[in-house]
Amino acid sequence: MKKTLFVFAILLAASLCSFAEVVSWKGMEMGAAQNPKWLKAWRTKGDARLLRKKFGVEKSGAVIVGFGRADSLEGARAVSQLDAQKQLAPKKAAVDGEPASAARLQFLGEYWEEDDQDGYSLWSVYEL
Repeated sequence: MKKTLFVFAILLAASLCSFAEVVSWKGMEMGAAQNPKWLKAWRTKGDARLLRKKFGVEKSGAVIVGFGRADSLEGARAVSQLDAQKQLAPKKAAVDGEPASAARLQFLGEYWEEDDQDGYSLWSVYEL
């Protein structure tokens, strides 16, 4: 009887361990939004170096980050794209003296967060 209980206890312990999931909590805070380092550097300091490195943009290329907030993810994408297009006006003469247009924007990537109260917040990165 003791052997049976011992074997059962070992099998139970082994089965519990087989369902364990290893989670790396390094750099995480409970309840805080996890912004990527490139986005945090750009939002807090206006530093685009990490952003350029992440998306492979050369120093000579212009980077535009559009921001959008809406109830749906698609709506936030549309607002973010409009924001990026608005930022083209000051950069009109940036490329060979010809006017910049929305057609010249090259989509590089995006990051979004979902909030119960605010809906979706989305940052989209474009290269000009």
